[in-house]
Amino acid sequence: MNNCPFCIIAQKQSPSLVISEDESCLAFLPLEPEAYAHTLVIPKQHFQTINDIQPNVLAQTFCFCRNLALRYTAKLGCAGFNILLASGQAAQQSVPHFHIHLIPRFEEDGLDAWPVLKKSSIDRQQMYSELKSRLDL
Repeated sequence: MNNCPFCIIAQKQSPSLVISEDESCLAFLPLEPEAYAHTLVIPKQHFQTINDIQPNVLAQTFCFCRNLALRYTAKLGCAGFNILLASGQAAQQSVPHFHIHLIPRFEEDGLDAWPVLKKSSIDRQQMYSELKSRLDL
């Protein structure tokens, strides 16, 4: 995609702080990291959302992300990770290129990366019945 900022980075047409890459994926630091070693992981090929990405590319991207997490654990001493993904404008996806936020976590880092969501007003059992019916499960 011509004006996609992540495609431009993947094509090496814009400066970026690349942490790791292979033939299909790229990991780089965001412009405004939220935490130490916060990294964006993208497929080099353009896909806008999780609904658009080809299953094999999705698998490659998540495996690449996992391998980077293993390296961060071994070399940085991470105690865990938050892996965040926003897919679509309604989910607050800020760049229209599929990407994963890999946020290394350290003991007592004080971060709270879990979203605070408004509680659903629908009864759990009713929700389950509706989902089973509408999704043909």
